[in-house]
Amino acid sequence: MKKLLLLLLFVAGYGTQAQPSYCSPIYTTGCTVGDDINSVFIGNFQDTNTGCTSGNYYVATSDTIFIQQTAPTTVSFTSNYSTQYFAIWGDFNSDGDFDDANEFLWTSSTNAWNGNVGSIAIPTSVSLGSYRMRIRSNYSAAISSSESCSSLTYGEVHDYTVTVTTPPVCPAPVLSAITASDTTALISWSSLDTTFSIEYGAAGFVAGLGTTVIVNDTFALIGMLSPNTAYEFLLKTDCTADTNGFSTVIGPFYTKTTCSAIVTPVFESFENDSTGSYLNPNAPSCWFYVEESGAAGYGYITNTTWSISPYYGSKYYYLYNSFDASQEALISPSIIGLDSGTKQMEIHMASTGFSAGVDVVIGTISSPSNFGSFTAIDTISVPNGGNWAAYTIYFDASTGYNMQHKHIAIATTNSTTYTAVYIDNITISDAPPCLPASAISATTVLVDSAQISYSTNGIASYLEYGPVGFVPTFQQSTGTLITATGSPMWLTGLDTNTSYDTYVYQMCADSSVSPAFGPATFKTLACTLSNMCTFGIELTDSYGDGWNGAEVQVINSSGGVEFTLGAAFTSGTSYTETINVCTGQTFTIEVSDPGSYASEIGLNVISNGSTIASYSNGPSTTTGTVMATFAANCNASCPTPTNLTYTAGKNNASFNFDQNGGSGTYVYEWGPQGFIQATGVGVASFMDSTTSNTFSISGLSSASCYDVFMIAYCGANGTSDTLGPITFCTNLCDTTDLCTYTMGMYDTFGDGWNGAEVSVYYNGVFGEAFTFLTGDSSIVDFQVCSGTEITVYNSQAGSYPTEVYYSLTDASGLQNVSVSSPNFAVGYVDTLMANCVPVSCPMPSNVTLANVGPSFADVSWTGGTGS
Repeated sequence: MKKLLLLLLFVAGYGTQAQPSYCSPIYTTGCTVGDDINSVFIGNFQDTNTGCTSGNYYVATSDTIFIQQTAPTTVSFTSNYSTQYFAIWGDFNSDGDFDDANEFLWTSSTNAWNGNVGSIAIPTSVSLGSYRMRIRSNYSAAISSSESCSSLTYGEVHDYTVTVTTPPVCPAPVLSAITASDTTALISWSSLDTTFSIEYGAAGFVAGLGTTVIVNDTFALIGMLSPNTAYEFLLKTDCTADTNGFSTVIGPFYTKTTCSAIVTPVFESFENDSTGSYLNPNAPSCWFYVEESGAAGYGYITNTTWSISPYYGSKYYYLYNSFDASQEALISPSIIGLDSGTKQMEIHMASTGFSAGVDVVIGTISSPSNFGSFTAIDTISVPNGGNWAAYTIYFDASTGYNMQHKHIAIATTNSTTYTAVYIDNITISDAPPCLPASAISATTVLVDSAQISYSTNGIASYLEYGPVGFVPTFQQSTGTLITATGSPMWLTGLDTNTSYDTYVYQMCADSSVSPAFGPATFKTLACTLSNMCTFGIELTDSYGDGWNGAEVQVINSSGGVEFTLGAAFTSGTSYTETINVCTGQTFTIEVSDPGSYASEIGLNVISNGSTIASYSNGPSTTTGTVMATFAANCNASCPTPTNLTYTAGKNNASFNFDQNGGSGTYVYEWGPQGFIQATGVGVASFMDSTTSNTFSISGLSSASCYDVFMIAYCGANGTSDTLGPITFCTNLCDTTDLCTYTMGMYDTFGDGWNGAEVSVYYNGVFGEAFTFLTGDSSIVDFQVCSGTEITVYNSQAGSYPTEVYYSLTDASGLQNVSVSSPNFAVGYVDTLMANCVPVSCPMPSNVTLANVGPSFADVSWTGGTGS
């Protein structure tokens, strides 16, 4: 009876034994951006389209996967992101972890997994029965045996029940690999048996209706296939000789035959194939998209136009290099005759983004399935800016081609760039029998001659030059053709102040002549170097985003265009270009293209460190606007004065300047702002001189602005260039009557006022406006005359008024007007009276009218002294 009781207790205790608990794997991001285990295929088990599970952990232990002990069992997965690594564990001692021997069943060696097939086998050491199985994915690297629960960034986990059953009497083979050429497919597998049946047909064929072959080995080469065609293969073990029948069928296994090698010319414009995406990389028919293992970039056909329009048609190819050093590549079909060394490729490429551009590596490869064979020939730097350009690459021994590979590869650089290259209109054709030269440039340019440097390797070299835009033709010589005796080579007898294009030809050993290479474009000088003046043209932009396509021309006194400036000013608030012009001439700078935001553009003309002409941005700027006029006079014996500064009073101003190493008489001319120097046209101007570095001007009107010019007269050494105009404004009152106020502006977010603005009015008339563009604060001091009525008005709310606050105070701190955050709103704020010093003749205020009749009225006021 006691034995029976103990037995019952044992059975009851066993029946209520707790199931082991399992750790929940950790992901910092998980599968929220597509890195899921979307479908699982293990043997005959399928769990499809599960997507991304909340918490990145899909527990499906109610689903059972049946696997025969020792039987090789196929495994395959899909993900909603293009690349993933996978791994499988089994808890075969049911202790709640996957850390024991033989529990790590498999890990994928590549992340290019969609559509690939692996295999697992459960050893005889695992007893028949049911166990926990774990499947895990990871985006960035292969998964090790110790990572069943560790923290990863991207991926998902699935848990299932696996039931290990008795070994099969006729074990199925396990696929090892399947590859294809244009007319054959090589399929291999592993098995201990010796006879196998393969059935195959075009993708989607019905089992039993395909072509069957019997094989007495663990591989088969299937021939007489059609090029560029998808096929499926079914495989089973034939055990009929042992009266054990056939194994279960494994497959279908998919492969696609390659295109047959093609003859040139080959043209690819990406117009005839469907588009892809970063989740679905693709390539045109007979081309291939391939990448190194672990590559995070992608390539695909696209028709999007948000960053660039196609060079041709409606589609182009997008090749992106991400954060890693692994390369991505677009691979051509096999090219017949590429190994003859007589082929060339013309490719159109462009780049956009924030970097200077992107490097693209052109090379060759033995097979699209062997990226390790990639051999670089040339690296092309594609500049930023979104402009399509054509590049030509030659495939012969002199360019580094190994004269063996049949496929051309267009690859990303193996450095981290986060940039993309856009590709369109690829033409692979016969190269000219004599390849062009490799370099040409104009190294020194004078008044009537130019030095040309070039690089050739033929038996003879020739230069052809002519007007910009001429079409070079060696046989007809549409330009001027000369035999080049060596690099560098001087071109002489050129016209002064004229633009030329120059091309170079080379003659090869067979006496054939290459196509022209170039052009090197240059412009001869208008005068000798000793008679040229150097100026800096500072282009400015009030918004800070460059000139947005605006351009100006520097025009000489004869109406000729000397320079076109502005195309290189693409960002920021300032960009300076240096120009050289002939002394003794007058030049104007005129708007030739106003660009997208003409009201933002301005410029300064700088000579010897001083600004001699300026143009401030404004709403009236348009095509034809003259932004500046300046004279060139770079007489070294009579240097131009510099650094003219002033201190203005009510009716006078005092000046100080740097004689810049010169001496002589310094003539200065002044007049109302905007007057034309030394003409007296339209407005009155005044002139005087000094022999020191200071002078004063009196008799000026109060609260008025003037321009002043200065020039040095050096006797027998001539005159200097002109300094100015320098604009100065007199005050409304004497300097002793000025009150200083401080406007402190602040922003809680730290990105400037985003268009908010505060205006102050002096005695009811607009005085000035305050704002700032960036940062969290800006402090500005300004002066007004004592006795001035100051009205503060919030004139613009901007984009984020709740971030804005300010304080306006006088020097004593006794007067204060402020607005706190988040209370900034457009409208009147306050009025105060500037009263820092007693005013000798104060302004009256509070003027009122009373007793107004048909011919009389009583006027009264307060304040003021005198009459």
